[in-house]
Amino acid sequence: MCPFESARKRNIIVVFEDLGSSVKGLYYARFRQKYIVINSQVEQEQQRSACAHVLSHGGIAV
Repeated sequence: MCPFESARKRNIIVVFEDLGSSVKGLYYARFRQKYIVINSQVEQEQQRSACAHVLSHGGIAV
């Protein structure tokens, strides 16, 4: 399953932002809403990989 689809099914909002050159993705929660931020400046396959990696942390596994 696509990691972006997995995030959506878990009610996690995925946002694409320029995170610079060293960060591909991150996770945070605010007011009970979960977010994954993916670096918009990396290639699409790296974005998918980063999303899957972030989902594998913190009890939000794929």
